[in-house]
Amino acid sequence: MEHTSSCQPKSSFRHRVEIHVFLHTPSRCRSPQRALLATRTVRGCKAGFSHHIRCRLSPFPAVQIDAGQGNVVMTDSNNYAYFLLGSQWYKMGSLTLKHVSVGPAGIWGVALDDRVYKYVAGSFVFANGQTLQQVDAGGDGQVVGVTDTSTIHCLKSTIASDYRKQSTLSWTTITGGLMYVSCSSKYGCWGVNSVQNIYFKITPSTCGISGTTLVDGLAVKVETGTDGSVFVVTKDGEVFQR
Repeated sequence: MEHTSSCQPKSSFRHRVEIHVFLHTPSRCRSPQRALLATRTVRGCKAGFSHHIRCRLSPFPAVQIDAGQGNVVMTDSNNYAYFLLGSQWYKMGSLTLKHVSVGPAGIWGVALDDRVYKYVAGSFVFANGQTLQQVDAGGDGQVVGVTDTSTIHCLKSTIASDYRKQSTLSWTTITGGLMYVSCSSKYGCWGVNSVQNIYFKITPSTCGISGTTLVDGLAVKVETGTDGSVFVVTKDGEVFQR
């Protein structure tokens, strides 16, 4: 993995992250050039520094991954969800999901038919009331998601945390249109729309909007963490950090 900084005065996302992953068969491991090593180099606008990190690759391809509160979940190429415990991935049942998210609201996922589920006591429980194409559980207890028509919907923290058995939930529709959304427990939600504009929204646990800001740059996906870090992916597959 190589991380280089690119100074772009007109953009809020000034650090370009270049990620290179080398997959290999066991026979290729004999060559030192194909060892499980990743190099991360960061060059700032005023000063440069670099360091190396050692990575361990998953034994199967991850299609989508999400992290929150020290937990990591992912979906594989067969749309099964997995949870990382220590250094091992554990399959989370037989339900096929196209997106899974973990955070203060628990583990939530969206199935291939856009139905929403919450992981409760070892299995995914259907949450009736709203279909979504992507969901995020990283907010301040609330769950936020978007549909294939870019409408935005939010489940209040009190409802999300108490959900244990199948029932119909009452979602709050948020004004605006986004095709991907990601929330932080302290720093609000970020999203991108169908024309790749990037927005920052302050969305408290009650699902009310207290402010919306258009951010410089273009992206097709955005992710934010509890520390306030924000990453975006462009249409060309480049990763930028704010």
